[in-house]
Amino acid sequence: MFNGKKNGIKMVALSVGLTAMLGFAQGAAASTYEVKSGDTLYRIALENKMTVDELKQINNLTSNLIFPGQNLQLKDGVIVSYSVKKGDTLYSISRTYKMTVDELKEMNNLTSNLIFPGQKLHVQDANAMHYEVKKGDTLYSISRMYKMTIDELKEMNNVQTNLIFPGKKLAVTKITAADNMDIKMTVQNGYQFVEEEPRKYQLFANRDPGFFVRVEVADSRANLTDLKKTAEQYLKVTGPINEVTRLQHLHPFYKGTDLYLASANSDVRQSVVIKKINGHYVVFTLHLLDKEEAEDITPSLLNQLQTIRF
Repeated sequence: MFNGKKNGIKMVALSVGLTAMLGFAQGAAASTYEVKSGDTLYRIALENKMTVDELKQINNLTSNLIFPGQNLQLKDGVIVSYSVKKGDTLYSISRTYKMTVDELKEMNNLTSNLIFPGQKLHVQDANAMHYEVKKGDTLYSISRMYKMTIDELKEMNNVQTNLIFPGKKLAVTKITAADNMDIKMTVQNGYQFVEEEPRKYQLFANRDPGFFVRVEVADSRANLTDLKKTAEQYLKVTGPINEVTRLQHLHPFYKGTDLYLASANSDVRQSVVIKKINGHYVVFTLHLLDKEEAEDITPSLLNQLQTIRF
């Protein structure tokens, strides 16, 4: 997080030159700012993507009078890039990032509520912070450090290449309790449980890796509605999607499930199960082949999933 005019306002100005070369460089929204000679509430609000009224309200100011050396509280967060997904609306995006629709429109110079998939928007992300690239850093090493994927890191910063250089400021996701949690499981003989990416794991059978389950700890900002949309997008390739609601006669693994979607064709049965474990959404994507071995492998996979712990 940046503090002070040198690291805040100057960084916004510098970002213009860097944008064309390396994508959108985020402006800072520091938690506090020390007023400098010549500052006004309007200028400070403008540079930190706030309104004067917001700035006054946060700091309990009854007038526009400020003085050098005064510390002002600003919004937490970092301005990051967001790629519009199918089904997104300005309202749903603003809710995710705890903004108002008017703030989102003002930040992106939008005159209507019309947006389209693939469009890049700037959003104020209170769950993000800045990281200054050091010598030897790569997108891979930074993404691992902050429990992100490379694609997440590139999207957040609107970076099109893997080129970074020392001193560059990148937006990264703040480390939360969920991000720091490693999933553990009691694995049976003949199976493997491996980490594919940060927060993403796979359990599979050695004798037929076509039987597997992906396990993912959802982002701390995720809600069930958005997770359902993602699951539906994934499953529709397999076949018609059914939401399973009667769980009482199913395997005990399904107890406490928040969402169970299933899809199948002549070769495979796929399903997405979402449930909360220790207060965090965990997404299970089951890929089960239509083979005789399923009678043995499927119950074994479900039994092992019941042993998951953080």
